[in-house]
Amino acid sequence: MKNKPSITATNFGEISKSEMERVCKAVEYLRGSDNRKLGALLKSDGKNRIWQISNDDAIINIVGGEAIFEGTYLLGPQLLINCRLMTQFSESVNIKYEDGKAHGNNRIGSVTMKCEKVATEFIKVQQLPIVEARVKFRALFRAIDTGSDLPCDFGNAGEITSDAPPTTSLIVEPGRFRVKTIWSRLGSDDVETSCRAKTSGRGEISVISPLVNLFTAYIGTDGDPDFTVRFDPLNGDYIEFILDDLYVALKRTLVGVDLAFEKIKKILDKNEVKYVVSDSGVIAAHINGVATRIALLRSESDENAIARCTAVVLNDAHESASLLKELNGFNKSFTASRVWLDRSMVVVGCDVNCANLFNFYNSLDKFTKEAGSLLGLLDALGAEPAITKIRKRTFAKPHKLPKVSLK
Repeated sequence: MKNKPSITATNFGEISKSEMERVCKAVEYLRGSDNRKLGALLKSDGKNRIWQISNDDAIINIVGGEAIFEGTYLLGPQLLINCRLMTQFSESVNIKYEDGKAHGNNRIGSVTMKCEKVATEFIKVQQLPIVEARVKFRALFRAIDTGSDLPCDFGNAGEITSDAPPTTSLIVEPGRFRVKTIWSRLGSDDVETSCRAKTSGRGEISVISPLVNLFTAYIGTDGDPDFTVRFDPLNGDYIEFILDDLYVALKRTLVGVDLAFEKIKKILDKNEVKYVVSDSGVIAAHINGVATRIALLRSESDENAIARCTAVVLNDAHESASLLKELNGFNKSFTASRVWLDRSMVVVGCDVNCANLFNFYNSLDKFTKEAGSLLGLLDALGAEPAITKIRKRTFAKPHKLPKVSLK
């Protein structure tokens, strides 16, 4: 019987010690205790080797040296480790694929292990770079490392018993890149760091603290190049860190305003409410025939978001005594809402704490029905001549709310 003919060998090229080290570090970063078999995908873009290491929380692409070959291959973690060991006493290792195995060779010797040719496609992040910052590598990693590191009064990560893992906020604002972690809810001190940056747009995104902190420990580069950091604060799933030969995307974690925003959209979808979202993140919808705006605000007193629902029930209103008296009367009778005069508009509004959104739609339904009851009722009063001099306002204002800042 004739032996099955050998498949033509595929040469991945001469892989330098620094490239091998970088790939192995990326695999170590993402492997974890629950994914010990995580390896690296390898392909050629027609000029260079391209490596991808990914899990549910991150995607890492590494551009290697020159190599042209067809197909995508999966190299296991032990094969990568063994090839890295071979570069300890040599500057490179050559790896070839043949008959389902990878053969690593250099002047020290050789290693042969299983290797698979796969049909797996590289993962691509599809999102708009709404917010972008260019930051020097050393300044960026110092800010992230310091701003997300486990506090010294914790012995180890296992001491964190909170149901939700700690998260770190990465913030881009004009001329600055900021990193902030709220440790106070776990009994330690909050921390915030920053560095100078060339920025476009502004926004905030949150990532699990250990994930972004270990990023600075396992991923690095030579010199002090400019990193491009970018994300979409409203609709993006990742924050991206980019160099010419390195791409890292870390999965966002929804917290506070971002989490409430997504939950409210799902609630509206479930109740078949049509809505649009503005560039600033305000939701506009028609509910019970009332044009309603829902703005997500952040409370300064805690991490919970506040959904501020408002509806304009009268435009071009004059501030008359009769109108103010009527608004006070409505405020006494309404249970879900407050009514006030904002310049020439009569506005109905209510705040809903997003700590528990189980009854959010019921609150929204009640609010819009109360607001709808005013439509058309105030037209005559709003047309009365305005009060020319008001020494003291006599109409009821909304209940005093906790200080909040816009998303």
